[in-house]
Amino acid sequence: MRRWWLSLGIFCLVACGRVPARPAPLSDQIPTLLQVLPSGAQALGLRPKLLLLFSQAMDPTTIDEQSILLLPIVLSQDLVDSSLKLNREVDQENLTSVPLNFAMTPDQTLIVVEPAYDLQAGVEYTFVVTTRVLSQARLSFQQGGLHPFARYYRTLSPSAEPAPIAPQVSSSQPMTEPEPASPNEPTAAWDDFEAEIIDKSQEAIPLPPEPPLVEPMQPVAPLPTEEPSEPLPPETQPFIPPTDPPAEIPVETPIVAPVGKVVINELFYDAVGTDTNGVLFIELYGPAGQDISGYQLLFINGDDGKIYDTLSLPTSAHLGADGFYVIADAKSSAAIESFVVQADLIKNFDPQNGPDALQLFDLQGKIMDVLGYGTGLPPQAENGLATFEGTAAPDVINGHTLGRKVAGQDTDDNQADFIDQAVPTPRL
Repeated sequence: MRRWWLSLGIFCLVACGRVPARPAPLSDQIPTLLQVLPSGAQALGLRPKLLLLFSQAMDPTTIDEQSILLLPIVLSQDLVDSSLKLNREVDQENLTSVPLNFAMTPDQTLIVVEPAYDLQAGVEYTFVVTTRVLSQARLSFQQGGLHPFARYYRTLSPSAEPAPIAPQVSSSQPMTEPEPASPNEPTAAWDDFEAEIIDKSQEAIPLPPEPPLVEPMQPVAPLPTEEPSEPLPPETQPFIPPTDPPAEIPVETPIVAPVGKVVINELFYDAVGTDTNGVLFIELYGPAGQDISGYQLLFINGDDGKIYDTLSLPTSAHLGADGFYVIADAKSSAAIESFVVQADLIKNFDPQNGPDALQLFDLQGKIMDVLGYGTGLPPQAENGLATFEGTAAPDVINGHTLGRKVAGQDTDDNQADFIDQAVPTPRL
């Protein structure tokens, strides 16, 4: 009998093929920033090359002067410790990088960053890699949890002697570098590793710069001038009748879609009875008519920070004339119907009861908003980004929702911004 079962098992393996391998967990796909050169102990030249080595292939469309910056200042600790604060300062143009050129190796794991012009001598700079740098799988790199990478440098002084370097920020330096055998004699393994990175950087191909918003006007060659001729006598000059001034032609002002911050405005995650029968919803809010195509919501488990579900908006998604966009859960009996009235999108989803979190990303993978609710949330999700702003909002009872006190008002504190609402109010 045992031989018969064994034969049957061998037959099934041969006939059905190999058992498909399980996909790699998301945690294994998160890119890691393996190394940054030069090290913080080295003074920079006036036109340095900064090398970033990642564990995964990175997306070149996410690399620009808003995701990787070289700042002619010493960045404050509170910005180093918070991706949300840092990204907001960049968006508001309170932090502006020196102009940079970028290149990338063909395998897209090594990024070469070079200033577009000479740096100032004897000045401290902060080199920052934000969590807006994404992999090909659209995941943010893992670097000290929710912190961006920051390293301080000083350029060579006019006398060409290296100047003291500012101390490193421990919270943004999680990479484990080989320990030197002595302060003046690095190990051979360390030298070989650096040499391999430098050799690899020679393969880097320049990334195209971002196109200008308006094409520059081309210079127009002056018209050739003619020698002035003798004026005609008055009696021989041609008569030119007077004309009325030309009527003004009305010019239509082009309509430009507004661009602003989109936030999670209301969340209904725990219904009375079943949670999977078309009553739950997520409400977004922002400037009326704004394009939100390709925006993505990540559902975060409040116990371990794992991403357990994602929801992507279609390419036609726009905020309504009232500024709202409502994503409703589908009925269990009809995938295109919901009990939520005036829903813009109907999908099957089920946010977990608290503690839990919801992250909102735009089409470029930039985090727009975070809502965390309940106690005991981990400070960051497995993608290295925050699970709440300030203090998490309360975990409401079934039948209640979490809604902003004022639609769209965001003070970067979930507890201060959201209240327990006894009645769900989609689009209100």
